[in-house]
Amino acid sequence: KTDSLEWKKMLLKNKWWANGGMIQYNTPSQLMTLQGVSLKNTALLAFAFDTMSLRPRLDRDSFWRSQPFEKDHMSISMGKTYSNDIKLNLDSAKPTIAIGKLYVKDLSLTPQRDKTRPEDTVTYRPLLATQIMSIPLKMKIDSLLLSNGQVRYHEITQKSGKEAYLMIDRIRGSVSNIKTYDIKEKDSLFVVINSTRLYGKGPMRMNFRQSYTDTLQGFWLRTRMGKFDMQEMNALLLPQIG
Repeated sequence: KTDSLEWKKMLLKNKWWANGGMIQYNTPSQLMTLQGVSLKNTALLAFAFDTMSLRPRLDRDSFWRSQPFEKDHMSISMGKTYSNDIKLNLDSAKPTIAIGKLYVKDLSLTPQRDKTRPEDTVTYRPLLATQIMSIPLKMKIDSLLLSNGQVRYHEITQKSGKEAYLMIDRIRGSVSNIKTYDIKEKDSLFVVINSTRLYGKGPMRMNFRQSYTDTLQGFWLRTRMGKFDMQEMNALLLPQIG
C-alpha cells in the first residue's frame, strides 16, 4: 500500500507531464467526455483539454417524459480550455483547489424546457451564486475568461405548445470571484459580458453582480443594447401567443 504522503509529494513536488489523454465520466443520467487532456506540473500545476461535452443520456423528448415535473434538458460543450495557475492543497481532509485565470473557448449552453409539463412543486430557484456554492468541491477561481460563447434556449410554450427559441452568440467576457468556500461577508460574484450578439445581430453588453451572502438573492444587473431589428424577437414571442 502506497503511503498517502508519498503520492502527494510525487504529485506536487516532482516535475511531470501527461499529454493527449481522454477522460470519460458517466452516470445513469449523463455522459461527460474530455478529449485532448494534458496535465503538467512545474512551478505550478497546469491543466488543459481540447474539447468537453456533457449531455443527458436521453434525447429531450424521452427525458421530459421521464420527469414528473417540468425540468430542463441541458447540454454543455467547450472548446479549448486551460489554466497554467492551479494550486492544490491536499493536506486537509477535504482537498482545496485554487485557480488563477481559467480560459474557456467556444462554451455552448443548450437548455431546453417543456412548459406543457406539470410545474415543479419547488418554486424556489437558486440564482448563479447560490448554485456555485452548492458545488461539492472546495474551489476558488479568480477569473474565468470566455471567448466565442453561445447560449441557445428552446422552450415548448405552455399556451400554444409551439417551440420558442432564443439565441445569444459570440459571447466574450469574464466571471470573477468564483468560490464555494471561505465566503466573506462582502463577497460577490461578478459577470461582465464585454460583447455578445442577440440572434447573431443585436450587439449587447451586460454587467451582473450577486452577493454570496444575501439570503434573499438580491442582484444588480445592467444591460446595454445597440441597433437591433425587433422582428428577430418573433422567434421567441410568437409561439407564446399561439
